[in-house]
Amino acid sequence: MNQKEKEQILRNELEAVLEGGNAHDGWQHKLKNFPPDKINSGLPGLRTPVRTLLTPWTLLVHMRICVKDILDFIQMRDYSPLPFPEGYWPAEEKAPSPEEWNRELEGFALLMAEAVQLVRDLKTDLFSPLPHAPEYSVYRELLLIADHNAYHLGQLGLFEDL
Repeated sequence: MNQKEKEQILRNELEAVLEGGNAHDGWQHKLKNFPPDKINSGLPGLRTPVRTLLTPWTLLVHMRICVKDILDFIQMRDYSPLPFPEGYWPAEEKAPSPEEWNRELEGFALLMAEAVQLVRDLKTDLFSPLPHAPEYSVYRELLLIADHNAYHLGQLGLFEDL
């Protein structure tokens, strides 16, 4: 197997981990099939780092914000991080409608498609250091997206059977 074939296998596996579904539900299945009557469910005492109630809605918004932030970090040389933790979580408690959930999910899906496109684009150098952050690479940041999403998708399971 030559280097090009090895790189394609790696890209295929990276795409698969971003899409999910190998060891757990992929984000499309989990989020698109999430029970609409549970999107505002909360567990007593469970709060976000900014002290709002932890709900499926706050998790989805947080995931979208984080994917966007990581993509910005990859692509913007003048990247500036959001304030932590308040920049990464919804600031107010909200009980969105199923339509608002779907709009938020569409935004998340577009960002995930952008991440997958980076993997598919053979011009994307997955391993070179980022010019503005030489200790990081595109590969590392895309794995971070997959890992972070998997963590929060697992949390969503807590709300499905409430």
